[in-house]
Amino acid sequence: MKFDNMIKANERMANSTEDLDARLQKDFAILNQNFEQLKLVMENRTIEMISTVRNAIADSNATMRNSLAACNIYPTKCEKGMVPYLNDDDGQHLTIHPDGKSPPGVPYLCDTRTDGGGWIVIQRRVSGATGFYRGWADYKNGFGSLQEEYWLGNDHIHAPTSRGAYELRIDLEYNGQIIFAHYSSFSIGGEDSNYALRLGKYDGTAGDSLGPHNGYPFSTYDKDNDNVPSVNRAKYFQERGGIIKSNYSNLNGKWNSKANSNAALWWTLSSSDSVSFSEIKIRKL
Repeated sequence: MKFDNMIKANERMANSTEDLDARLQKDFAILNQNFEQLKLVMENRTIEMISTVRNAIADSNATMRNSLAACNIYPTKCEKGMVPYLNDDDGQHLTIHPDGKSPPGVPYLCDTRTDGGGWIVIQRRVSGATGFYRGWADYKNGFGSLQEEYWLGNDHIHAPTSRGAYELRIDLEYNGQIIFAHYSSFSIGGEDSNYALRLGKYDGTAGDSLGPHNGYPFSTYDKDNDNVPSVNRAKYFQERGGIIKSNYSNLNGKWNSKANSNAALWWTLSSSDSVSFSEIKIRKL
């Protein structure tokens, strides 16, 4: 009798264990289902939060850009003694975007370092990548790239020099030498005078190769203004075709040229070999 009772007790215990196992499995299934649902909710919430943060950052950046644009932290003119900006293009030059009130009225490079800075760069040649054998219209309006080589344009050179007193500086490199020519005053006339050159007193280390052109008009291959019917001298700053005599300065001549009267030359350095760097710049007095 006692043995039967023990068997029944064990059977009840086994049934209870099976019931407990079934309940546990059911509870684990519910828990796992809840976990998967919670995981899905969290993933969706995370995606929503990331999207919200990204949109907030984009909106903030747009607001900052608009605020900076409104503040205009860049200078609109080139002046002597100006503090060099941290965003100088190459540590020496800053691209100026005039506000429309200050000549020359088009973007240009400002040399912020040389001799106190404030130099408007009107010509720059460093590699020969830009062709300077151009006609009257190109030299009138300007050509090239501020990031490489360019001519500012005779109209844009005339504009400031007709409104105030300017000096001229020409920086050159020849055979590894860094030299310069400085003129105490500089201006060119308008197109009605064929951009006639006016220069002041020379000083510097390069020699005076521009002085002999003082008073001469500007000439190009398609507009000869030198009053010499037999030949187009294309007097100052302009590359020529053919053999030209009595030429002293031809910094817009053929680049990287040797033993050539058409070379980008400075007569006091060489009468036939081109310089390896030239930068012509003006500064308000």
